[in-house]
Amino acid sequence: MDGEGITEGIFDVERDFELVRRLFPEVDDVAAYKYAYAVYISNPNIHLIFGDLTIEMTDRSGHRTGFQAHLKNHQPKCLTDIVFLIDSYHLGLKRPGYTLDSGQFRDMGVVDQILKDSKGILLWHYQLDHLFGCFYRDWNKVVELRRDLNRKKTEVFDLGENLKFDQGISLNDVIRERMIFSITSYPNFKGGLALFQHLAINHLNSKRR
Repeated sequence: MDGEGITEGIFDVERDFELVRRLFPEVDDVAAYKYAYAVYISNPNIHLIFGDLTIEMTDRSGHRTGFQAHLKNHQPKCLTDIVFLIDSYHLGLKRPGYTLDSGQFRDMGVVDQILKDSKGILLWHYQLDHLFGCFYRDWNKVVELRRDLNRKKTEVFDLGENLKFDQGISLNDVIRERMIFSITSYPNFKGGLALFQHLAINHLNSKRR
């Protein structure tokens, strides 16, 4: 799994306007941005795996590229693994120097079960929902608390100090140790499925050679 067929780069929007417009069709005015960072498959149509549009790109030296190596190093075995690698890499761009091998977490019982699909990292919105759901039955309240926590509202962190799991570990303890990218996100199933299908096709073709 060497990233064959995956294109990754930083693009000048004005110079690569048609490509960027195809990569981000949901953005009404891509011309309002200066740079695009994107990882995508073009085979023969463009399928965006993930990307960002920015006004400024402070580091255009290649620091933000390296997803193919990330994919090769971790060898995903299923769709969930692929989505995890996409989202951990994408959010990890905001935390330079962090690698997935950096995480050495203590055992946390039910927390480990909730976070098992993301190797113990608190990564996705639904995981944070389930952590709050250990203490509240009202799902609307759970979702509201998760949103407020991602907005860094002080009162939610005050609450989290008093929400204790069986081992006496507070929700704040979990957040401090496991929410390493400082925010959760929706799982990128669209990009994950595109990459899963691409890798599956490449695998089948290589077996036929």
